[in-house]
Amino acid sequence: MAGVTVGTTVKLKVGSAFLVGEVSASINLTAGIIDVSSKASGRVTNREYGRVAESISLSSLASTDAALTTQNFEDLRAAAIAGTKLAFELTDYGSGGTVAVVGAHKITGNALVSDVTWDVPDNDRMTFSATLQIDGASTTATVTAP
Repeated sequence: MAGVTVGTTVKLKVGSAFLVGEVSASINLTAGIIDVSSKASGRVTNREYGRVAESISLSSLASTDAALTTQNFEDLRAAAIAGTKLAFELTDYGSGGTVAVVGAHKITGNALVSDVTWDVPDNDRMTFSATLQIDGASTTATVTAP
């Protein structure tokens, strides 16, 4: 099927950097639904849309190397503590690439870090996970040639 891609090449950029070793990222949209039924509605329920909220959940390998230029646990933790909004970009970068694939969908916006967790198990890889709450509306576009 044309246009289908494996998620491996779709990467999340937070700020201007990729994650240390992204394992997964997902974007979620939740639309609030308001019940506007009344006695006049009878037995049927009438509904209208309320507010829309979006969030991103991410999971990545972690590192204790302070010299890294990629986003790590401590970077997201610091943003949450400082109350800093972070720009994000989610798009297809091709196999192992750092340049977005022309024609791919790209979702961008600004977000707040609502939680971040560092997992340091014995005899296993170190990881971190976080949830980004998107501030305002995200933007969806098609990647064009640079």
